[in-house]
Amino acid sequence: MRVSALSDYQAIYKIAQAACNDNRRRKLRQAGITDLTPEVVAAFGYHFTRRPAGQRQALNLIKLAKKLKALVVFFAGKGKALWGKFKALLGVDSLTQLRPKHIADLAKKGYAVLKGAFHKSFSHWPLKLFTLDKGKIAGVNDLINKLMERYPKFKNWLQTKVKPKVDQLDAWLRKYLPGISHVAMVAIYFWIWMNVVEFEWDLNALGQVLMGNLTLGDLLASLPGSVLGALMNGLGFGTFTLLPAITAARIIYLLMHNYLEYKNNTFQLAPDAELQ
Repeated sequence: MRVSALSDYQAIYKIAQAACNDNRRRKLRQAGITDLTPEVVAAFGYHFTRRPAGQRQALNLIKLAKKLKALVVFFAGKGKALWGKFKALLGVDSLTQLRPKHIADLAKKGYAVLKGAFHKSFSHWPLKLFTLDKGKIAGVNDLINKLMERYPKFKNWLQTKVKPKVDQLDAWLRKYLPGISHVAMVAIYFWIWMNVVEFEWDLNALGQVLMGNLTLGDLLASLPGSVLGALMNGLGFGTFTLLPAITAARIIYLLMHNYLEYKNNTFQLAPDAELQ
């Protein structure tokens, strides 16, 4: 069952009503939450039908129902203490007046902050390496392999010196991405949730974001590689290249030690490199 980007509000509202069934509404009232109504939940859901230009694919209502149910269950249970904080971060006393436009504005803010942070961080080494064309990466990897075949000492040196970390990309994300305000983090989280189809609602991460315990680097490092790639593509980075740890480590190490140069938009052996 699918609904187009221009679908009427009724289908989404019915899903929101199902998410706010009698049992969950009773739990919400017991938690002192009276303004997480079907109308509010539908406002979140309606934004899923809005896609950027060129991405107006139909919405899977089953996935939408799963996400909206998770939202209600979270705030009716483990997240009930965070509801007030969530409203405070949005700058409202009550969400009963919440409309799709408010959610769209929240996601728009998250997009702008996230895009700025990404472009700032990924325009510099070592993160820049992961946004380069796959052909350039394949070319420099071939060059490294040929050098190891030609110079046994270089091969031994490289294998001895370069000990990549499997989670190196995660470490660089945490290190090089800038600090983001608490409100902006919530906006970023909702933009990812609403616009990256592959991203499943992570209730634990939502709680950490609302508590201010999760940095942008932590959030992005927690995403699977396929989701991170889809996210970066959506931000205008083209085809995201998730390199094997050994390839990334070798290239960065050789650049740092002046064996390789990235010049004229390509990799080449440094003129004064001594490989033997």
